[in-house]
Amino acid sequence: MKLLLAFVSIFSLQSFASLELGSEVLANRTEKSIEFNWNSNRSYYACSYAEGQARKYLRALGAQDISTDCRGGIEYGRPQWSWMPLSLDAQFTVLEQDDNGSEPVTNQKVVLRGNESCEFNVKLIQKLLAQVNHTLVKKSVNCFEARGSYRFEVEVVK
Repeated sequence: MKLLLAFVSIFSLQSFASLELGSEVLANRTEKSIEFNWNSNRSYYACSYAEGQARKYLRALGAQDISTDCRGGIEYGRPQWSWMPLSLDAQFTVLEQDDNGSEPVTNQKVVLRGNESCEFNVKLIQKLLAQVNHTLVKKSVNCFEARGSYRFEVEVVK
């Protein structure tokens, strides 16, 4: 009986030690892209705003090598109330876990939140998250008005 207890104690300590020390997680950079379109009869955005928001969210999610291209939307020099549907393309690289990867990584919590242009930003964030390996921790969206609030708490590989 004492031998069995000693074995169980040693086995438990080894398991605890491996959990405590953990194993190194590796990742590789992977190229990703999105196409995001916005066509609303209630809210209009300039490409500069859409590209800025996309870059801000992508940087927060750990993306690198970000490039954006936008067409349409509200353009300077056009007659007042003249607009076209907005079309945003973004290319970027993100880390994805890979046992044969070359970069050591950890999971980090990221919060994307705001209270401006709620519906636009929520749809953009959801489109970006679809291309980034993440775990959704908590989501709160209250877009009843343009100034409604949104908050996405996610864990991503960085």
